[in-house]
This record gives sequence, structure tokens and C-alpha cells, in this order.
Amino acid sequence: MPPLYLHKELEKWAATHGGHIDDSVCITHDAERGVHMRVKDNWSKAVKEETRAISTPLGITISYYNAIDYKSAKGSFSSHGVVFPRAFIDNVGTEETFAFFLMAQFLRGEEGFWYPYLRTLPQPGELNTPLCFDEEDVAWLDGTGIPEASWFRYEIWDKKYEECITKLENLGFEGVKDFTWYVTHLKY
Repeated sequence: MPPLYLHKELEKWAATHGGHIDDSVCITHDAERGVHMRVKDNWSKAVKEETRAISTPLGITISYYNAIDYKSAKGSFSSHGVVFPRAFIDNVGTEETFAFFLMAQFLRGEEGFWYPYLRTLPQPGELNTPLCFDEEDVAWLDGTGIPEASWFRYEIWDKKYEECITKLENLGFEGVKDFTWYVTHLKY
């Protein structure tokens, strides 16, 4: 789990872009719940029911619309330095486009716009879902159907991953070799 200070830095980053956490709450950490928000210990008033504990401006959210650098009269979603070839976006699914966009933003490290957010997420090698279990962990799940379901999911994702990598290679996308299943050389 990322340390609390990374979440505090994320809070500061969001504030510089118009985000806000209500004065009645704070980001904290404990062993039972991990990082979470709660009412401040020294808050003496009742928190009103309609209180918006956190406000995140649309401009700092990350979505598929950022991946396609969507622009309209009603709003824009910047790709913040990651531009995929239109032929790639048009030939892979929405989920695949966004997954590769997220990887590309991760690979940008400190230069990436969403760096303060991405470093609060589980880092490569830290995921603890069945898809990432080693053989010893999987052995504990024998007979449950979970290993087979995980393998089935892995095969789907691996096929989509390989198709995307091939498309990017064929389009001459720079840095495609950095898009790996497990980016272990980077850690925030």
C-alpha cells in the first residue's frame, strides 16, 4: 500500500487544479482500513448530510476521452503528451485504448500529468489478485474454479495485449517496447 504522504501530495495536486476536500474531513491511514477519509478528530460540529466531502474537477479525471484527446464546445479532455495513432484507436477497443493510455501515462513517470494519482495505485508487482498469484498461492485455490477463471481471463487479456502491441509496432509507434505486462523497472 502506498504511504499516506503520497495521498497527501495527491490532495495538494488536486487542489492546485481546483479540487477540494471539505474542511470537516481528512485523509488518514490505519492498519484495518488502509488509506481512507474520515471526519477530523477535532471537528466539533455535525457534518451536514449534503456535504460534498471531495470535489474533483473534470479536467483532472482520467478516461478514454483523454486517450483520444477529445475536444468539443462543451469541454476538452487533454491527452497530456500521449498521442496514439488514429489507426490504433480506430482498430482496437475502448478498453484497450484506455489501458494502453494508462500504461503510457505511467511510463511518463514524473513528467506525466497524472503522476500524483498513478503513484497512489498498486505498482507493478504489488497486485494481489488471482491473475497475479504465483504457483504456491494458486495451489491454495485448487478446486474452487478460480485458477481456471483467472487463466481464462489472462488468455483474453494476453491476446488483446499482443494484438495492440502488434498494431503499435506496425504503425511505428515510438517506445512500444516499454509497454510490457509487468513494468518492473519503474516504481514510484
